[in-house]
Amino acid sequence: MKIALFIATGYEEGEVIITGDLLRRAGITVDLITINDQPLVTSANNFVLKTDTAFTSAKYEDYNAFILPGGMTGVNNLKASPKLKQWLLQAHKEQKTIAAVCAAPIILAEFGILTKKTAYAVYPSCEELITVGKLNTKLAVVIDKHIISAPSLGCIFEFALALVEILHSKPRATEMKHNLLFK
Repeated sequence: MKIALFIATGYEEGEVIITGDLLRRAGITVDLITINDQPLVTSANNFVLKTDTAFTSAKYEDYNAFILPGGMTGVNNLKASPKLKQWLLQAHKEQKTIAAVCAAPIILAEFGILTKKTAYAVYPSCEELITVGKLNTKLAVVIDKHIISAPSLGCIFEFALALVEILHSKPRATEMKHNLLFK
């Protein structure tokens, strides 16, 4: 199992770090992939992360799931990548797991991935930017077949643990929740 966690300048660092950390703790390989030309990428709050690989070097067939963090500037930068669009559309066609948090479901909507989805979550100020699918404002994590979404950084532990359950197992997610003292 290998996961692609995409980032671009302006990403929400908490969503990247916590999601990547919990998946790696579960024993899942996570590649932090930048769509930028440089391995160091600056977040919305001026944190700098060193990525594992550049998108130009990555191969679609190496990945089982794809994760998109929020941060409006980062989302706009990710959305501008034709290669990312190609990958996500292929993943959607193949029913591979696609996860998006905060503003990132905008990318899925604009790429046509949410068109027939019965539920998704997105950051409240972004709700009007998505005119397809059905918004769910009641849950911290919304799962609609292979599409997982959450509305904010405040939901990130639940989002990451849901991914652990889907991509690894429910017992591992439960064990991690217990060990993290998640209440």
